Amino acid sequence: MAFVAATRCSFGRSRVRLSLSDTAVRLLRGLVEEGDVASAVLELAAYEAIVPVANRSILTQAGLLSDLGRRDEALAAYRRAAVSLPRDPTVHSQLGGQLFQRRLFDDASKAFETVVRLTPQDPFAHENVAVSYLNAGRSQQAIDAYLEIVDAGFANPTTYDMLSHAYENAGDHERALEHIEIAIDFDPSNPEIRAHYRNLT
Repeated sequence: MAFVAATRCSFGRSRVRLSLSDTAVRLLRGLVEEGDVASAVLELAAYEAIVPVANRSILTQAGLLSDLGRRDEALAAYRRAAVSLPRDPTVHSQLGGQLFQRRLFDDASKAFETVVRLTPQDPFAHENVAVSYLNAGRSQQAIDAYLEIVDAGFANPTTYDMLSHAYENAGDHERALEHIEIAIDFDPSNPEIRAHYRNLT
């Protein structure tokens, strides 16, 4: 089942005031991109030792830690950022993405629910809540969330495909088939949707 991209804001566009200088961030990211992770780890450790961490820099450091493969530290930093910046949807979206990738779907859904409250017109936020419910095995909540997306006019072929999965998981084969047929009508060439359709028929 595909994860709908949770972290739409890239590192470069994130609304974060850096405590690390822009030059330092570029250096660290350059080292990571060149594959020199060991040097990047040493450089980050040096900056962490001399630069105080302001609230709005935590997200930047979390992103760097994630890039460096320091997943536990990155998740802890994302959690701190969410506490420090409770009304920043970017923070909660990126926290949700980290939790989802770790298969902590209930926790991910809570982070994405916060994003929906902060940005109710963001269709990606609604999709992320719904797919978290679905992966957590909360089929009825997933159905309700996907139906809200449809009612709001945010639906796309993937929405109907995922809604079909939710009905299938809930044991409602008839509605599962109904919604995969809608997805096929929207995007008849999509291989994942076609495979799902074949499995249901």
